[in-house]
Amino acid sequence: MESEVERKVVAMHAAPAAAARPRALLRVLGGVFGLAMVVGATVGGGILRTPGEIAAALPVPALFMAVWIFGGIVTLLGANSWAELGAMIPSAGGPYVYARRAFGDGVGLFVGYTDWINWCIGPVVLVLIVGEYMGGLFPVLAPHGIGLLVAFGVAMQGVIYTYDAYYSVVYCSEDMRDPGTSIPRSIFRGVWLVMGIYLIVNLAYLAVIPASKMAGDPFVAATMARSIFGPAGDTIIRVIMIVSLLGAINAQLIIIPRVLLAMSRDGLFPRQAARISAGGTPAVALALSLLVVAGFLLTGSFTAVLALDSILIVALYVITFLTLFVLRRRDPDTPRPYRARGYPFIPAIALLVAIALVAAISISDPRSALIVLGILFASWLASRMVARVVRRS
Repeated sequence: MESEVERKVVAMHAAPAAAARPRALLRVLGGVFGLAMVVGATVGGGILRTPGEIAAALPVPALFMAVWIFGGIVTLLGANSWAELGAMIPSAGGPYVYARRAFGDGVGLFVGYTDWINWCIGPVVLVLIVGEYMGGLFPVLAPHGIGLLVAFGVAMQGVIYTYDAYYSVVYCSEDMRDPGTSIPRSIFRGVWLVMGIYLIVNLAYLAVIPASKMAGDPFVAATMARSIFGPAGDTIIRVIMIVSLLGAINAQLIIIPRVLLAMSRDGLFPRQAARISAGGTPAVALALSLLVVAGFLLTGSFTAVLALDSILIVALYVITFLTLFVLRRRDPDTPRPYRARGYPFIPAIALLVAIALVAAISISDPRSALIVLGILFASWLASRMVARVVRRS
């Protein structure tokens, strides 16, 4: 039996080791949180704000609904790949983690910084919605031929943004008790629920407001509410919007710092960003992210920020879907609690659709595409510089 002195010596040596050990994220969340995360991060201000933009590009009811259905199908195709990757690699960081494992530090670093910027733009779009005033309607034509393809590309900007974040639970996979089961279930259940909500809401819009009058209206939901309930309808919908926005912003602020956290752990960002508070929050990474969000708030309008964000989103889809194929070849024996259905055909369709969307949106809005290229180049330069400084320190 060890003496009191021996116990004290052991305790003295153990204390510094425990203190030096970095805190980990708390693995306490379950499937209900995962579903709430997917729905909360996805169903935000987009469904209240983007229908007017989409109707301006596609003012024919059949085309208006078709683009929403197409967006839902694209989302389901993508969910198939996200579910496998998230369940296979349950680490905070999302696509950065997958890209680094598949392609190495260089691509992983680029994806991490780009994804971080993308998520920092997300809350900005939601906040800008609150600050906008109701605008007047303006006339549009029903498009056809090449014009229809261009209009489709413009419309898909709003649809992509509104459906995006359906995979948000993968960023919190390290916080979940059973990520292998919870992540796929949360993604698919969330996508079906969100798709149903969006189709029902848009059908309700069309039942009350003609598509031609919806076009260009920055707040279709309020217009519908006033038509049904009179002046009080505007107040009702504003309250609903604020509650919805707060939930979406909160969900996105959970996601953003986890990208920096993952990069910091791998030595690709200053190690201070890996600090986790006693409550399980990456506090330093969150503070840095809030500074970037505040910076984006000082510039741009809803339409301009939405255009930039939609191109970043689909570009990240392309890289993430590519990682699925690379990891299937490179790590065939890694346990996969969920395997993408219809591999390689369904994941290949998702990849090709994502590439086509990048092309369609870029052709329909070349100015925004060039700005995004500039942002990506600046992100690449910044990421290389930061990585070099971190490795020297």
